[in-house]
Amino acid sequence: MSDNDTNSRRRFLHLTGATVLTVGLAGCGGGGGDGGDGGDGGMTPTTTAGDGGDGGEVPESERTATAQGGAQRNPDSLVPPSSLSYQSEPSGDEQCSNCQFYVTDQNGDGMGACTLISGPVSPQGWCSGYARYEG
Repeated sequence: MSDNDTNSRRRFLHLTGATVLTVGLAGCGGGGGDGGDGGDGGMTPTTTAGDGGDGGEVPESERTATAQGGAQRNPDSLVPPSSLSYQSEPSGDEQCSNCQFYVTDQNGDGMGACTLISGPVSPQGWCSGYARYEG
């Protein structure tokens, strides 16, 4: 097999895996919504992405905290905010503070976390993984 064939195959497998992960996570969220305008990826001064080197980290108290819907946050299984079209504004009446994956502010800084995406999130933010919390 030539180097070009090997590289093409690796690229195909990489893209297929990334697509499956993104579609799978987005599909788990349910919820619907109009998708918003894509926002700025959450990269405003008050909403930096992170938890692993891409902008900012959540406080230790939120790192493995439990979300409103009962899921525990696992820092090793998070995706970048842009993977789920995170934006720092709500999409209609859908926003992080009424999502089952939202981890409420634990340290009084006004920002929470999420069990799907890395970094701090705004309670007024939104992403395509949104699923209304009914609790």
